[in-house]
Amino acid sequence: MSFRLTPAAEQDLGEILGYVAEHASPNRADQVLTEVFRAAELLGESARIGHRRDDLTDEAVLFWPVIGLLLVDLPEDRPITIVRVMHGSRASTVMRELLRGDS
Repeated sequence: MSFRLTPAAEQDLGEILGYVAEHASPNRADQVLTEVFRAAELLGESARIGHRRDDLTDEAVLFWPVIGLLLVDLPEDRPITIVRVMHGSRASTVMRELLRGDS
């Protein structure tokens, strides 16, 4: 595996998958998990392909969109570290709070 998830990212992903399973279907939650892991593998194999979000954080993290979610990663780590997984439509203030201290 070319990436690892922090405990915070694991919790984020668990909450997202639980929501999708409840409001869509367990099958859709499995599809979301597959897409997230596929994107995380891509990030691990092609570090630094994400983009900065200076409006959210000055930490050395990059953001990568996948099916309406944002993967937040530390591209210099080996394997790459996914520090958060969050819905892309979350308000910037909430995203800043989530990112504070996690990277």
